[in-house]
Amino acid sequence: MTKIEVIREVNDKFILAWDILWRDSYNPHLFNSSKWFLSYVNSFNPTDYHIVVLSEGEKKVAILPLIKDRHYAINVLRNAGGKYLDRSSLLSEEYDTGVITDIFKEISKYQNLYLAEVDRETSEVFRNKKNILVLPSSVNPYLTLDGESCFRFLSKKNESKILNSFKKYKRFIKIRHIVKPTLRDAETIFEIDKYSSKAQKGKESFSRPEAKILIKTLVKRAANFIVIDILYFNKKPVAYTFGTAFRKIYHGMYTAYRKEYKNIIPGKMLIYMLIQKLKEDGYKIIDFGRGGGGLKSDFTPNKKIQYDIYYSPSPVVRLWWYSLYLLKNFVLNRNRFYQFLCSSKRLLNITRYRILEI
Repeated sequence: MTKIEVIREVNDKFILAWDILWRDSYNPHLFNSSKWFLSYVNSFNPTDYHIVVLSEGEKKVAILPLIKDRHYAINVLRNAGGKYLDRSSLLSEEYDTGVITDIFKEISKYQNLYLAEVDRETSEVFRNKKNILVLPSSVNPYLTLDGESCFRFLSKKNESKILNSFKKYKRFIKIRHIVKPTLRDAETIFEIDKYSSKAQKGKESFSRPEAKILIKTLVKRAANFIVIDILYFNKKPVAYTFGTAFRKIYHGMYTAYRKEYKNIIPGKMLIYMLIQKLKEDGYKIIDFGRGGGGLKSDFTPNKKIQYDIYYSPSPVVRLWWYSLYLLKNFVLNRNRFYQFLCSSKRLLNITRYRILEI
């Protein structure tokens, strides 16, 4: 018999059941794990959460953790993670449109919903349904490593540039591939990020104190799945990547380099060496995470699209969301204007500039 319930408080017994479902799921990743949810709750302290659970007898077959929050000034139930969430937090034993429909029927009782970074297959379940918007959210480049050259898409010019830089500075360069990182490693990437080219543009990954707490908590709770790579130049850490590894799939989350070392192309060099290492270790797929431009596009043309699902019985709310979605895309597609807003945000310390952060 199928049963659906909403859990408002978690205990060790429930977390164990969640972890068993995650282990047996067809599509487990960090963002639908109990470790991500608990780390986020510990870091951002949401006021309330609703965990929708679908069971068959005593067995949990699907879990969707949601928190109460605001999205574009509207009260919603949404995934735990905000702008730090790379993939949907829906966890199920197998892909089943009936499970998705059952869960949606339950959560739609709560008026307004915002489900972020849903994959294409899941998004199709919501298309053409009443009171729902399905809108493209992010582009995710990926590279398959099975049986082919891992640099088959990298131009000869780019590859030569990377290899020549490595050869030229080889005696100054050291790269650490860190499985099960420590809090000290986390502090190292925070320091790189603080002085990175991204920070200069107002787009640093860890500008909020809560973001640093999130990463530290993940390092403590989920060290077995976290991989950090750091490039040192003359013993100084100048570039990093932060990602997760599970079932021979690597998922990149954050990367940056110190802006004063731009000339040695540390970002491309580190990604190049990371791809080599993952290939040697038998990895099948590298998911570069959200964002289709920059150095990611140098290594692969393959991309998948993820979607945001908006639900509200109010046509005014849906129109508001869609209007702001169009405005956000208008800004993001005008690079100079976007860079100006990011720089202004950094200089004025506008920490709650939601249009660009969510």
